[in-house]
Amino acid sequence: MKFLETSLLTLTTLALIVAAVPAADRVDTLAIRAAQGTKPCGPQVPSWPLTTFNWNAAKTDENLRIWRKGGLDTEGTRWMPLTSTATQQFSNQLGVELLNTAAWNCSIETPCDADIIDCQKTGFYPATGSTAGFKQSKWGYFALDALVNVNARSSSVYQSLQDAEANLANLQLDLGSKFGKQSSDQPDLQETLLGLSLSSGSLVASWDQRLHLLPDWRSIMSTPDQRPQNISNARFSNPLANPAKYGEFIASFSAWLRGQLDFSAGNLFKGALVGGYYIEDALAGGAWVARDTTAQASTSANLKLELMARGINALWKKSKIWVTFIDLKDDVSGTKCEADKTRPQITKYCDDGGVYYLYRFDEHGNHDGALDKPWGMEDLSSVGLNPAWVTESSAKSYRASQNGYNYDQKIGTQRILATASKSGIAQFNNRAGRLPGTWTIPVCDMGTYTKWNQDYISNPASGETYSSPLPCICGPGGSRTAAFTKEAQMTNFDTLIDWCYQQTRSIDWPAGVDKIDYGFKSIKRP
Repeated sequence: MKFLETSLLTLTTLALIVAAVPAADRVDTLAIRAAQGTKPCGPQVPSWPLTTFNWNAAKTDENLRIWRKGGLDTEGTRWMPLTSTATQQFSNQLGVELLNTAAWNCSIETPCDADIIDCQKTGFYPATGSTAGFKQSKWGYFALDALVNVNARSSSVYQSLQDAEANLANLQLDLGSKFGKQSSDQPDLQETLLGLSLSSGSLVASWDQRLHLLPDWRSIMSTPDQRPQNISNARFSNPLANPAKYGEFIASFSAWLRGQLDFSAGNLFKGALVGGYYIEDALAGGAWVARDTTAQASTSANLKLELMARGINALWKKSKIWVTFIDLKDDVSGTKCEADKTRPQITKYCDDGGVYYLYRFDEHGNHDGALDKPWGMEDLSSVGLNPAWVTESSAKSYRASQNGYNYDQKIGTQRILATASKSGIAQFNNRAGRLPGTWTIPVCDMGTYTKWNQDYISNPASGETYSSPLPCICGPGGSRTAAFTKEAQMTNFDTLIDWCYQQTRSIDWPAGVDKIDYGFKSIKRP
């Protein structure tokens, strides 16, 4: 899909687009629409209230198609087919004909004028500027209401992106002071931009899963002319040490995403094809009639929360931090999991017939260390996050990926489209900070080796051969151990080999397995 068609808008143009969008107008439009939604033609006329049932009863989908192509609608009005010029101004032409007004544009820059929609005055006007021969139209009233709601959502998402981006660069750079191994740690730029892209896609996908109004992340990564012009291949794939440049890149990428949204939404309202679909396809079935589009404040806050979580995830994945899974053969109610009290309860997540916990290995010296909480975990609540969310999201990412550790953009996009299309913006607002893919801390499925889960040990006794158990066998027959070792930053970590050698002396090895491969060394069955 080509969202820029033959060329990419320059950053200068994007800056002008952003500057041209008056925030006050967007807020006013939402307020107007909220008020308008409380006064339809009246409950005493049951066929007029803004409902999906009435949308379908008025055969609005069929009549919208007739209106575009020309012909006799189900209310007995004959419409002329749109001209090639008018077809490129779908929303404007619909408003002009049904509201008897000179213009009715719908775009992010100029939101639809909801204040002039009146069911008593919406319908067929034989001559613009005259009320002679006026005939009311139910389907026309419903269609205009839905267009206003889609327009309000596009403006709300645009504003949410702008609000979140305002402090994102400084916020991301400050994460290391609380959640990094060192205060100077910062998330990779690529991880930050990936989070911004996927989170934005989640918001936009809540419109309709068929309408891909933002580009696929893979095309951004692989195609130079699909990226902001000041992001080169080398600099795009590496973290930036210069805070000013880091903020500059995030700001320009956010502006670019908003420009993409503006461009695609503009084409949609003009009546053009976007991803193989027209605006009528988004409105089909009354999906947008009387829809709540006023949740901008919470959406902005949750977008910020989601991006913060992804930033911390990127920091933690640089350290020896992991999630364990123990198969308890549990019932659907999670009875055994709930009863498990010996491990770090604040991180516990019950699912898949077992229990998940979150750990970090705190190295105290050569072949000495203990299980501890991840860096800054106690501060997660101060930024609106929960340790159990880390475990939950990582577990879902693990189960959704093909090999446990490749939860990429393709998987993320598919799941976002599937969930957002069912529950709309509520899914994002209710699950921000814990969506699948938000956290991708590597999971070691340890089967039934319950003794390899312990609570955090802050001060292990000196002189012990090993102070805390490490995850030594991951996946069926240990098949994912090497991949887990790599993801958990334990490659060439000799302590892992020494401790696992001790741990595996007294267990029942998986049937048919003679050795466990850690990617850099292996341990043979005793």
